[in-house]
Amino acid sequence: MRCLNSNAGFSIVEAMVAVMILTIGLTAVAGMQVKALQGNSFAWSFSTGSNAALSWLEWYAGFMSQQDQPSITYNGKLCRQNFARLSLLDTDITDTDFTEVEVPGTTAGLLSAFEDTYNYTQPDGTNFTAEQVPQPTPPGGRIVWRIAANVPVPDLTTLEVSCIYRTAFVRDAGPTLRMVFSSNM
Repeated sequence: MRCLNSNAGFSIVEAMVAVMILTIGLTAVAGMQVKALQGNSFAWSFSTGSNAALSWLEWYAGFMSQQDQPSITYNGKLCRQNFARLSLLDTDITDTDFTEVEVPGTTAGLLSAFEDTYNYTQPDGTNFTAEQVPQPTPPGGRIVWRIAANVPVPDLTTLEVSCIYRTAFVRDAGPTLRMVFSSNM
């Protein structure tokens, strides 16, 4: 006689082992998704920050080479006025430490600082307008200038521009670009 008992199907132990393996796999996929989000957030902040810092360095290069700016004696040497203005942002030109200058977060604050604090003007003496300066701060970030006069050697001023971000995945990180300006005309 034939037995009607068939062993077709899964036992409860087999089903639980399958669910456990599936859970472990889904947990690993979720971990990879978190890492991908962190990487994308870092890449976005670094890319946006690099563009912002580069626009400031390009602006400073144009500011330093403006035509018709007066020549003045600074640090015992004849140089362009805008070089002296940048160098004077360093609080102590006798050391090699960088002086940090936080760029105001709004265009109005930036233009006010240009007029009142930095004494930055165009060659004809007029003030800059919002269209003539880079955006002060990208969304979610802040711009910091670090200035060191006579670094790495006398008659040079080093400017570092940092765009620092703080997001859910990035904590106070971002690119820093450096440019060295000479007092020679």
